[in-house]
Amino acid sequence: MDREYIESLFERIMCENLWSIVTKYIREGSITFENFKSDCYSKYIRFIDEYYKLDIEHSSWFMDSFIESVAYLSIYKTLIGHSTLKDIKRIVHQYYSEHMKENEEALLSTGARMFTDENISMLRESAKLSEEIKFQDDYIVEFLEGEEDSYNFGNNTYKCPINDFFKKHEASEFMIHICELDYIRSEYMKSGLDRKYCLAKGDTYCSFRWNKGKKPIWR
Repeated sequence: MDREYIESLFERIMCENLWSIVTKYIREGSITFENFKSDCYSKYIRFIDEYYKLDIEHSSWFMDSFIESVAYLSIYKTLIGHSTLKDIKRIVHQYYSEHMKENEEALLSTGARMFTDENISMLRESAKLSEEIKFQDDYIVEFLEGEEDSYNFGNNTYKCPINDFFKKHEASEFMIHICELDYIRSEYMKSGLDRKYCLAKGDTYCSFRWNKGKKPIWR
């Protein structure tokens, strides 16, 4: 994950569209866009520096989600003094939904590729490698073959570095709402996410079940 990508992701999120959503949920005049962006950026870079010190496979494609979650964490930490948890959730969810809608065609294509034999084979191998615990802070995932009339495939995540990172920064209450972004993305990918258990809610694992062409089941 190079610095150019990290900077571009921050700039993509910290746009005028995000700010127009933020202003609906904060006290008028409590913070300017310039101060909001500056405060978020300083926190974001500090979090990124911590991310690079973690014993995880930084080259893994799973890390895209980690970096984006860190950006949302910086928003939460900046706005919690100006708004409520409930409203910060609304800000991030609305921004994320609008971003997904802008990329709807690409997400449908990604959703279709998700269920190909090639991708499932890659996920199966990735899960197997995670169980070897080569990296102390990394994901630990168990791959599950599909069950007829139930789901195409699934995975149980027993360790999530994003959840651990949020917990470290006393943001567990916000992590739950970050996990909910999975449902929003699944809606656009038509990947039918069903997750009965979630680490962020205090369960011992996250139970991802994927159903091709279906709508997600929010829990």
